[in-house]
Amino acid sequence: MKKISCMVLVAVLTAVMLTACGGNNTSAEAEEIVSNAAAVSEETGSSVPASGAVEEQTAAEPECKEEDFVTESLGNGACKLTAYYGDSAVVVVPGSIRGETVTEIAGVGTKGITKVVLPDTVEIIGYQAFNCCSDLEEIVFGNGLKEVGYFAFNACDSLSELVFPEGLTTLSEMPLGICAKLKEVYIPASATEFGGRLFYAENMPDLVVVTPAGSAAEKRAQEDGLTVKNQ
Repeated sequence: MKKISCMVLVAVLTAVMLTACGGNNTSAEAEEIVSNAAAVSEETGSSVPASGAVEEQTAAEPECKEEDFVTESLGNGACKLTAYYGDSAVVVVPGSIRGETVTEIAGVGTKGITKVVLPDTVEIIGYQAFNCCSDLEEIVFGNGLKEVGYFAFNACDSLSELVFPEGLTTLSEMPLGICAKLKEVYIPASATEFGGRLFYAENMPDLVVVTPAGSAAEKRAQEDGLTVKNQ
C-alpha cells in the first residue's frame, strides 16, 4: 500500500512540475498523469492528494503541544514557563497551560528555536530567560509585558532587532546583555524604571535605540553612549 501511495504522490508531483515548466502540451500531459494516478487509486483504495495539499504538508511546522512545556505554579491560577522540550523551531507560547495562566517566562530553550511568540498574559520576562538562545531570530511580545529581567536576552546572537510593546515599564540592568548582531531596539515611553546600566555600548557599538523624544529611555541610552533615533 505504501509503495502505491508513493507512486500516486510522484505522479501528482510530476504533473505539477510539467505544468510549471511550460513545455508543449504540458496541461494535457498533466491531466493524463493525474487521471492514470486516480485510476490506480480507485483500484487500491488510496487517495490522490491535490497539489496544494502536498505543499501544505511540506510547509507545516510541528505543533507546540502542551506537554512539551514545563511550568512552575505561582499560585492563584498563574504559572511561569521554565522550559520547552518540543521539536518546533517556532514556539508559540499559549496563554494557559494545564489550566494555569502563563504570566512569566523564566526559560524556553537554547538551541534550534528561531522564533518565539508570547501571549498577552505574560507580564514578566525573568532573569536570563532567553540567555544563549543563539538561533533566536525573532520574538513577538504580547501587549501585557511589564518587566524584562537582568540578562534576559544575553547572547541571542541571531537577533537583529527587538520591539518592546507599549506598556512596558521596567528594564532591569543589562536586559540585552551582549547580542552580537543586534542593530536596533525599540523602547516605548512607558518604560521609566531602569536598573543600573542599561547597555554596554562598547560591546554593541552599532546598536540604535529607537524611542520617543524626551523619554526616559532616550536619556538612559544617551548616558550609556548609544545612538538614539526618535520615533
